[in-house]
Amino acid sequence: YRNKEAAENIKLMEEKFVLDLEHMIEKTKADSDLSTILTFIDKKDFDDVPMEWYAKKRDLSNRLGLFLYKDRIVKSKELQDTVRHILHTGHIGYTKMMNEAKIFYWRGMDTMIEDKAKNCKPCIAAGKNLKLKFRAPKKN
Repeated sequence: YRNKEAAENIKLMEEKFVLDLEHMIEKTKADSDLSTILTFIDKKDFDDVPMEWYAKKRDLSNRLGLFLYKDRIVKSKELQDTVRHILHTGHIGYTKMMNEAKIFYWRGMDTMIEDKAKNCKPCIAAGKNLKLKFRAPKKN
């Protein structure tokens, strides 16, 4: 039941995002960091791009006013929680959330999605978090 519900919700999300393309473009323009980087991309001038993006400059592009990294939509800070919430609909667990999130990118996205799945009681109860990525313990 939940997987069917999740699939339906994801389909609705995809349709809504197509309809909300203008909304995503507006949010990208409104995000001062992203709009600044788009300006550098358009000018092909990467000298003043923040260091976190400078090393990735060959993989950055602007399509229709959306900031893309390796053809993945870089989400504005304002929309990151919304995307994470929508991805989590139906309590599908970490692995499926990550598969569905492949069209998006933002710094810390993997950790944000992992934390959402790891701390969700329904996901834990259903055993949906058994495939969380392995992280070696930190050494002191």
